[in-house]
Amino acid sequence: MARESSLAVSLKKNLLKTDQKIASHTEQFKCLYTSSAALLARMKECGFKLEAREELFRIVHTLKGNVGAFYMDDLAEYLHEVEAELASKSYPEVLEIINIVEKTFADVIARNSSYLNLNDWKPSLPSEGYERPSRALVFLSDYALNLSKEANKKLNPISIEDFGVIIRKDFLQEFQLYATHLIGNSIGHGIEDALEMERLGKEPQGSIHISFKENKKNLLICFSDDGRGLDLSLFKGHLVSQNNSVVEIPNHLFQNRLSGSKRISKTSGRGVGVSAFLEFIHKRGGEVKVFTSTGSFCRFEIKLFNFFEE
Repeated sequence: MARESSLAVSLKKNLLKTDQKIASHTEQFKCLYTSSAALLARMKECGFKLEAREELFRIVHTLKGNVGAFYMDDLAEYLHEVEAELASKSYPEVLEIINIVEKTFADVIARNSSYLNLNDWKPSLPSEGYERPSRALVFLSDYALNLSKEANKKLNPISIEDFGVIIRKDFLQEFQLYATHLIGNSIGHGIEDALEMERLGKEPQGSIHISFKENKKNLLICFSDDGRGLDLSLFKGHLVSQNNSVVEIPNHLFQNRLSGSKRISKTSGRGVGVSAFLEFIHKRGGEVKVFTSTGSFCRFEIKLFNFFEE
């Protein structure tokens, strides 16, 4: 209870930022809340089972990214702390984590109830209709710029290119939540700080680019940054070289919490984010290829088969 009380006090510092974000991105918050509620329900199911601890770890990491996207920074920091201790948590302690997250969401929703209208909203139904990703995912650019400021790094607004493709809104909303993991990795470990960029002769601001294309009824998504690339020493002996400088990282190397960096930050470094994103794509019958070039870029090439079939 003491931890909950101190959390409630510190949350007041970010109330205005959170409420302003919800006011301007109401539908995204509803989607985030629905996703988080489902994750918390799953935590209750697997919290006592030792064989489910790896899933529990991924859930907490995803929740941390979710709440951080709406400037719920103190809750994100709390989840970052408990994430490192999950292996030793008892079931009552897992329930305490769940209760703190649920209470924080309840407080946020109560403050913004005048326009959230969750009583009339049916979260079990996916959002109807289609939208261009360049319009639906503007939230990601705000999220990335906020993270870059926290990390004292300079970043251009995210470039989202969709070539006129329109995609189901429910998929875009879910993609948006999982893409925050890739953004966290790019900013935490890929994009260099200003001094290092100057030393390397790079542009003073880093860049993240996301593209969406249709190809023979398949959806092709490319996520890339122009940072330092992955630390190849962590993948030694398991790599596929291409053109001598570009290296492909096999998907299975991101399992078991193997991170592409030796450093841990609030948003990345424990090897969970990429694994969660890959699982999201694989569950939809897709594939992901990861390429990196030391000092130049990291790129995720995603292919969702027969995505546009009626």
